[in-house]
Amino acid sequence: MVTMEKEKINRLDTKFIDVLNKTHLSKEEKREQYKILHRAKKQEGIKFSGKFGKVPTSMFDDKSIRSQSLALYTYLSANAHGWKYLDFNSKIIAGRFGLSKFMKKEIDGYFQELIDNGYIKIVKKWMSGKSEFYDLSFEDYSKDFSKVYTEDIYKITGDLNSPKVFSVISAYAAIKSTLYEDKSNLNEDSGIVYASASLLEDRSKLSTGTFFTARRWLTDNCIISTIKANLSHRQGVKKNYYSLYSEAYGLERFMIRAWIDNRINYVSEGVVVDNPEKINQEILKMLV
Repeated sequence: MVTMEKEKINRLDTKFIDVLNKTHLSKEEKREQYKILHRAKKQEGIKFSGKFGKVPTSMFDDKSIRSQSLALYTYLSANAHGWKYLDFNSKIIAGRFGLSKFMKKEIDGYFQELIDNGYIKIVKKWMSGKSEFYDLSFEDYSKDFSKVYTEDIYKITGDLNSPKVFSVISAYAAIKSTLYEDKSNLNEDSGIVYASASLLEDRSKLSTGTFFTARRWLTDNCIISTIKANLSHRQGVKKNYYSLYSEAYGLERFMIRAWIDNRINYVSEGVVVDNPEKINQEILKMLV
């Protein structure tokens, strides 16, 4: 019995080694590939507040809403207290996004787009000096929404000081909403979901390249964990798996089980445990 377990482990180890030692890669490229494979590790001591923003499901399908407007709504709702956001001012928002004050007009445009399409309403408006301030209400705030944690949005806006902040927030909203809403693809035990890149590109309203860059930023900065794996039974078709960064370890275990069950051939990008002994121990536990 022990011998058979070792044989299985050796075969699995070979699959991991094949990923890390692709013959066509240079030594530097191999190092980069290795970094990609073990990038997002389980984060210790992470605590999420009960506060969260909410994005209407209908907004992801609304073709009249741009990705920047989706990102602005996500930011505003993540900072809302109940149904209200107080003291909205586009110049202040530009500063919090790390953008030039000259982006104020663009933010005003995204703001107006959300008003015109009925996603937010102005409850109160007043002047302070030469600046306009608003209190806002969010339509259908308590109905069919996906959750967006305030801390994640703070991290994105705190670390990104460029217009790229819009695409990263909209990609985050699309992935996070899929984690909560797509019950048919959701692995309830592990908090893992798979989704095609095209689905998430459509939901985030981003081009393929922009979405990929935004997703990479979310992975690099430990907000979302991603694995891209080749499916064994579909001639190498690639599938993307997602989880929250706090669930990265569960995603690793999910991938090991998939290897054992021959559901996937190999991981081409994402998270795997980087210690061979740790891999062996995890597999042994599963084979018992």
